[in-house]
Amino acid sequence: MKRSPFRTTRRPAFTLVELLVVIAIIGVLVALLLPAVQAAREAARRMSCQNNLKQLGLAVHNYESGHKVLPPGGMPSPKNVSGNYGVSWLAIILPYMEGGAIYDKFDFEAKTSTQTGVVYFNGSFGNAFNGNLLRGKFIQPLWCPSAPLTKFSLKTIDPPGPEGVMSPTYAGISGASVHPVGGNTADLTNQSNQHDAKGILSKAGVLISSQYLRIGQITDGTSNTLMAGEQSGFCYESNGTKRDCRSDFGHGFPMGPENYAQNKRDWNITTIRYAINTRAWELNGIGDTYYGNNRPIQAAHPGGANVLHADGSVRFLVQNTPLQVLFDLSNRDDGNVLP
Repeated sequence: MKRSPFRTTRRPAFTLVELLVVIAIIGVLVALLLPAVQAAREAARRMSCQNNLKQLGLAVHNYESGHKVLPPGGMPSPKNVSGNYGVSWLAIILPYMEGGAIYDKFDFEAKTSTQTGVVYFNGSFGNAFNGNLLRGKFIQPLWCPSAPLTKFSLKTIDPPGPEGVMSPTYAGISGASVHPVGGNTADLTNQSNQHDAKGILSKAGVLISSQYLRIGQITDGTSNTLMAGEQSGFCYESNGTKRDCRSDFGHGFPMGPENYAQNKRDWNITTIRYAINTRAWELNGIGDTYYGNNRPIQAAHPGGANVLHADGSVRFLVQNTPLQVLFDLSNRDDGNVLP
């Protein structure tokens, strides 16, 4: 019988064992490649985070070039009486980080309310105008892309409404909890008013509430002194519950201090008391009932956190940096210059 010219020899199909072997090999390759891909993505996010801090540093120095002083860590409302809260350094430098359109409309002069940095309104307290202005507005230099935190706060109050107001992942540094010169730190552990912050409040750093410093007052040198650091990760209760431990305390980036003389609470700045990536919520000055002056520099990045120096440079500080070194970096004039 003549063989058909169109007939082909059929190849045997993969056996089940061969198919399982191939799947297993692919699984191993994916398992080997996935950590590398994740590491590359995190490296890119960390670089983006560093670029954000560089933008903040450039904005601070552009402010200094125009005003001949550094911006304060925050300023109270022009209606300078107890309970009237003002704005943070992050709001003050908005024009220098492409936020001029917001800055020009923002009520810094307390024309619409005695409050300026309180950008919500509960019927009798807060600045509704500023809340409506900022609702849902995302400001890139204030946000670390590695952060697992919420980008917007105050969503349950209208204004700003469900869109919320941006909550930053960076905080200014007002100094360390220890300083050789008296008067630069105050221990507020035993506050009787639950609305006053607990912990230690320092004015030995670069970004201080209600004070404009000159570059020349950073006698330890701008390259040896920190200006700001990350707060892009979670803190944790002893039972493992995640807690947001940023220094805006859920009030957004514009929130600042109250009356010059009576202020015992800083917003969007922190006094360094604990090591990098300290996350224990129960520590004094971190997870107090209302507010803590010592919310730590901590990041979503593994092994450390990005920090901004007063000269505008940015570096990654590892979490095993000795606490005394961190103190020395956080004070502007303690005389402890790093080698």
